[in-house]
Amino acid sequence: SVTSEAHRSVLPLAIAATEPDQIIYHIDPSQSEASYQVDEVLFGSIKGRTVKGGTSHVDGDLMVDWAEPERSRLGTVTVDLSTLHSDSALRDERIRNAYLESNRFPLAAFVPDHAALKLPVNPTVGQELRFQLPGLLTVHNITQYVEWGVTLTVEKERLMGAADLEIQMS
Repeated sequence: SVTSEAHRSVLPLAIAATEPDQIIYHIDPSQSEASYQVDEVLFGSIKGRTVKGGTSHVDGDLMVDWAEPERSRLGTVTVDLSTLHSDSALRDERIRNAYLESNRFPLAAFVPDHAALKLPVNPTVGQELRFQLPGLLTVHNITQYVEWGVTLTVEKERLMGAADLEIQMS
């Protein structure tokens, strides 16, 4: 969930509203979640089940220029991986300590390719926007080019959306 609020310039890729038609939307952690889904393998060979986990510790800003959408910008989006949780404390510890090493690498960060943020001029309330959002994702100090599949719905005072991506745990 993304809600409008006054601009905060705290991210590595800072964005600012400089024109009257530009609005800064901030990811609202109380209404947002970064989540994962993984097929669990038990004892190295027994296929388990698909498990899910997540965190509400997500941060980022989006500046939308509804008059000139090509000027819209998404700032760096970060997720605090040290706060991921699922239905199993044992799994959570294993993911944090053995796989993500989130005590050493607590943040995942996405830096978008701004040329790809394509929004329509003056969308209507309730309109659903779908697009691919490429950029650089850094997890565990490894950076790779990725493309998120994004769906945004324009509401009266906010944008609601989801972004999906499939990556290998390795």
